[in-house]
Amino acid sequence: MKQSILISGCILSLCFLFSCQHATFPTPNTIYFTSFESSNDIQGWKGFNTDYLVADPSPGGGEKSLHFGKNEAYIDLPVNYPGKRFTINVWGKVDNVLRSCLVVLKVSGNSTNKDEEVRLFFENEDWSFLSSEKSIDCPPGKRLRIEILAGGFAGGSIFVDRLSVVIVD
Repeated sequence: MKQSILISGCILSLCFLFSCQHATFPTPNTIYFTSFESSNDIQGWKGFNTDYLVADPSPGGGEKSLHFGKNEAYIDLPVNYPGKRFTINVWGKVDNVLRSCLVVLKVSGNSTNKDEEVRLFFENEDWSFLSSEKSIDCPPGKRLRIEILAGGFAGGSIFVDRLSVVIVD
């Protein structure tokens, strides 16, 4: 009897791990993480406030996510990791969108060099996890910028949850 309970427990644990295979939670290489749960999670962000935090989390997430649809929001992150490269991971979905919404990682103030930025496009109305295969460098003295772009003249909005920036070895 104890052995069958132990086996059942192991199977349930494995099922949980596989269901969370795309989960985005902080790791030792994570330099920034937010799950948009409270005002603490949006400190430093420009373009929205706690009114945009809604009770519609990504699978396996907390209790809330960010629901945004008014052009652009961003945060600039100070980094001090010379010679390192960075990627971005995020859960997202769209609502009533005529074109895709996106999350961008780039060097702050470097708006013209599209080669040195990562763009993750969301086009589905169901939660999906996106992780950039491409990585970018952040020169000394510069900051990384995360931008969320949605709405505008095309309308629609994006939900974002469990966003992280990670150092790539």
